[in-house]
Amino acid sequence: MLQPVLVPMGPRSRPSTAMCGRPPAGPLTGRPLTGAQRDKSLAVVFLLLACISLILERRGRDGGFALSYTPKPLSRHMAGLLWSAVAIVGRPMASALRKELATPRAGKAVSNAEQVGMTSLIQGAVAMTFMFRDQDPLHSFHSLPMIFWICLASSSFLNAIIKTAETHAYKVGEMSLCAPFLAFDPVIQLLVGTMVLPLFSGGWPCAPSLRKASAVACIAAGMLALSMTDQARAGQRGLPKGAGFIILNCFLYSATYRLDAAAVGVSSSLCLFAYCRLIMAAMCFSSTRLWKRGREGDSTGLWEPRALLLLIFVCVVDAAYMLSMYQAVSLISPVLVSAVKRGGGIVVSALFGAIFFNEKLEGRKQLLFVVAVGVMILCV
Repeated sequence: MLQPVLVPMGPRSRPSTAMCGRPPAGPLTGRPLTGAQRDKSLAVVFLLLACISLILERRGRDGGFALSYTPKPLSRHMAGLLWSAVAIVGRPMASALRKELATPRAGKAVSNAEQVGMTSLIQGAVAMTFMFRDQDPLHSFHSLPMIFWICLASSSFLNAIIKTAETHAYKVGEMSLCAPFLAFDPVIQLLVGTMVLPLFSGGWPCAPSLRKASAVACIAAGMLALSMTDQARAGQRGLPKGAGFIILNCFLYSATYRLDAAAVGVSSSLCLFAYCRLIMAAMCFSSTRLWKRGREGDSTGLWEPRALLLLIFVCVVDAAYMLSMYQAVSLISPVLVSAVKRGGGIVVSALFGAIFFNEKLEGRKQLLFVVAVGVMILCV
């Protein structure tokens, strides 16, 4: 009696999915999308909805489309946009310099608190020099009300945390992944202004417009898609390294903006900037001193020539960033400046990360563009 013989099938004899008529994965094949693909598609849909809402909002009563209610001369408008472009490059450049200082690629790294303390000390000393040149320091010191000092102390403490956390985020993570999460800053500002503050004033929360709601949804979907990092497999989500510190800063910004506005209302911006930077420097150096207690053998490269030169560059870039912002606001609408700065800053930060730190942008370019446009629509 003959027995059947089982012949093992090799890898070449396995049926091909293409021969069986099984289509590859994709959005048009009917197969379920991955989490990142679904979030990316939602971000694009919400972006289109936000664009349509913006067009409907800006449509004039006579049926025409008005881009601006107070048109300015073309030369003035172009000058304002050029100064805004300087602001777009300024902040990402300062972040790239801080990341370079925090990474020991050449010499010893400088700790986060030491970076913030030294740059704040230099900026505060320069600002104090200009302030003392124009007015009597003792008269200015005694004439400031108590509300100024309360707001100053609170803002300085929070700003020290913000600067240190931002430096640490860019140190442990990639700029191209961390910087887009700054898009949550206008989102949180919108939620605080429309949902939280009315409750404290005895009113009721007011719902945002369709444009703002769509832009917020676009940003949230884009951030969820970016959170699908290489380490997050099997459909699991995980924030990129350092992104949590950026999100924390976005919540703290909602408090510092209002504290600074209250302090400037009873003094001047130069006075607030000078005292705030000096207090931040004292806080950062004090924390560094406490951390180093018992670690006499540990040393950083703060006083190395390379580190000092980079710190001076950080101060110069920060000063150029602030001056360009002031100049741009004086020429065009502050709303337009904020939209251009926030939206363009996300793209420039990602480009700086790819150019200076060899970060990869594969699979992120479209998401970065979608999030940047969503931020601009939200801020307009």
